[in-house]
Amino acid sequence: MSRRATLGAVAAGVAALASACGGATTRTLASHVIAFSSDRALPPQSEASDYDTRRLDLYLMNVDGSHLRRLTRNHLTDVFPAISRDGTRVAFNRDIGGYAQVFVLDLRSGKVRMLTHARANSGLPAWSPDGSRIAFATDRDAPGGDVIFVMNADGSDQRAVTHTLPRVNDGWPSWAPDGRRIAFARETGGGSAIYTVGVDGSGLRRLTRDTSGLDTQPAWSPDGSQIAFESDLFLLPGQIFAMRPDGTKRHQLTDPSVGASSRPSWSSDGKLIVFMSSRNHHTDVWSMSSDGSHKRQLTRNHGFAGFPGAG
Repeated sequence: MSRRATLGAVAAGVAALASACGGATTRTLASHVIAFSSDRALPPQSEASDYDTRRLDLYLMNVDGSHLRRLTRNHLTDVFPAISRDGTRVAFNRDIGGYAQVFVLDLRSGKVRMLTHARANSGLPAWSPDGSRIAFATDRDAPGGDVIFVMNADGSDQRAVTHTLPRVNDGWPSWAPDGRRIAFARETGGGSAIYTVGVDGSGLRRLTRDTSGLDTQPAWSPDGSQIAFESDLFLLPGQIFAMRPDGTKRHQLTDPSVGASSRPSWSSDGKLIVFMSSRNHHTDVWSMSSDGSHKRQLTRNHGFAGFPGAG
């Protein structure tokens, strides 16, 4: 799937293969765990065979890769899970009627609720620190570009944070730990860069400006001191970087010589960054310390595993 902001790629990646909706199969709360998408329930297939159109279910595991639990069991594709700070809910994307929509799975009851209903693509959900709101990207203002919206956790009061601009796509929102600002990726014809903006839409600020890189998928650390993100700097395979919230002190955390890495997500204690990495033509979930050390592969030998969200 595309690492950039555009929701067209999100919609393509969550194409529905059937019309039935499934529910959850566990009531375990998601504290210090990782949610991710996987096709491990399907017969093995090479990723070279366009695996991102396959059905993907959500799974949950401990941060060391143990105690794997399957969360969804249906004939649709569930991707981009995000765990609420209290560990009780997982927001994610599911395709309904040809459009990507935002859903929430309550881990206590096992119930799944659809939050967006517009005949448009809405996705890449991100929880506010207090769990009361969800930021997401949507193309509902087409023919303009994708924009960032915020809604209450029950789907009410949906409103725009960024403005619709021609040939500009905003995506991958991530909240500051104080809940006042949102980091996001803005894709234009000239590339992709990381920005921040106030939740009320004020104070737009560009953080990355390297024209040789495509910067996307920001993830704000729980202590607010860093933003991790994915970058195609110098045309290398995508890698994980981190920087201060003002855009300074940019530094690389993963190694391009071993493959592409993307979709960073911080553990709730800020000690780990989980991410997906494609090595030897196979995509798995990995973790590393916040400084890039102690990299560890958490999934293996069971099909595609990616789009991790840490709790």
